[in-house]
Amino acid sequence: MNIQIVRLTSGEEILCDYTDASESTANRHVLTKPLVLIPDRDGSMGFMQWMPYTEAYDKGVEVVDSFVGFVIPPSAEVVAQYKSHITGIIVPPDKPVLSLVT
Repeated sequence: MNIQIVRLTSGEEILCDYTDASESTANRHVLTKPLVLIPDRDGSMGFMQWMPYTEAYDKGVEVVDSFVGFVIPPSAEVVAQYKSHITGIIVPPDKPVLSLVT
């Protein structure tokens, strides 16, 4: 897995298994198992599925290069929370960084 945060030009920050445009269709980025990052009032972060009404979660969605602002690796804590969410394996709540927003 290549877990990255993709900042879209719309302002959305998507945590996903990322495939660079050069590895897929030219000028496109593939976001698989995408979760949108949501800031909470107390300064913490939450996340929820991005476009849950589509098949994008498992199949991935291609985003054109011009719609991607930047791609950056998340912190180790965020990676642990992401893996916990997509695998269903619970990460000890020692230092929760993200919570699921429903």
